[in-house]
Amino acid sequence: AAAVLALTVLATLVYRLPGGADGFVRDATSGVFCLAYLFLMGSFVVRMLDNPDGAWRIVAFIVATIASDIGGYAAGVFFGKHPMAPTISPKKSWEGFAGSMITGIV
Repeated sequence: AAAVLALTVLATLVYRLPGGADGFVRDATSGVFCLAYLFLMGSFVVRMLDNPDGAWRIVAFIVATIASDIGGYAAGVFFGKHPMAPTISPKKSWEGFAGSMITGIV
């Protein structure tokens, strides 16, 4: 999986190269991000399914993700006072981040 990912990243960079320097970094990083996100997440799902209790591992992963999102939202709404990155996302708070981490871990 790592070798295929590396070769595909290289192919993505070479494919974009004839377009010139304008926007190269933006286009290349967005292409690599999409590739890595889909490919790596898919390969982890396949690896989890490979185990005898793989279906339950995927269910646990989904439940942990949902718990993290709900905990972060609830903590941010009720306790959020300190913005994390106001220019990027004004409603994200450090309290919401803490709530997300706590509920995801639990």
